[in-house]
Amino acid sequence: MTWPYRKNRAWVYGHRGVRNTAPENTILAFEQALKKGADGVELDVQTSFDAKAVVFHDETLERMTEGRDCRAISSVSATELGSIVLGQGASTPLFRDVLRWADGNGLFLNVELKNIDSNVGPLLDAVGHDIREVASPSLQSRILVSSFSKEAISFANSRGWPCRLAQLLDKDAALHCPLHASIGLHPHYSLIRGLPDLASTETRFVNAWTVNDTQTTQWLDRSGIDGIITDEIETVFSALEA
Repeated sequence: MTWPYRKNRAWVYGHRGVRNTAPENTILAFEQALKKGADGVELDVQTSFDAKAVVFHDETLERMTEGRDCRAISSVSATELGSIVLGQGASTPLFRDVLRWADGNGLFLNVELKNIDSNVGPLLDAVGHDIREVASPSLQSRILVSSFSKEAISFANSRGWPCRLAQLLDKDAALHCPLHASIGLHPHYSLIRGLPDLASTETRFVNAWTVNDTQTTQWLDRSGIDGIITDEIETVFSALEA
């Protein structure tokens, strides 16, 4: 399997695993994405109070605990985060625990760096350390790290990052090439029509987010997109197979 470039169809990534039937960004959500046939999962990583890489999207616990705990992730230790139940018995995993889980399942991991405005160095150190220490060479070849921050991607690229990198583009972003031709692009799907000069090449791949309907899926697949990030894995697969 050649990755991250498409083969016969676009790769399908579960957005934060499966968000509709399990607490997002948990092992339970990733397992459900695997059962639905996802080629990979998109997940979010930031640092805890004790500088551990943990898998969580928001800056605070408020939404995921339904208001029971409103503390910032950066103010809580990784051990305590792992003890807070988010629903269905699931809790916030360490990034290294997700790496161990993924290693034996053959999934691709799309790791988004979160909350990095003043934390890019420590976060990259924590994520890079876990990848180098825990991930097998096979898994390292199936990991990509993405960010909306051009500076973070440039910084990681300059440090000899152990896996592929991708620059996220918001739907209101000005279109531009990454600093380095081997850095992938993760645009909002609405930007794809404006990316004729940024299409996939031998060194650059393009994955679109977040795609949840049949028509958009089929249009993107016809355009030659490499990957689709989705909340609706089954809908996207049905569209691709139609």
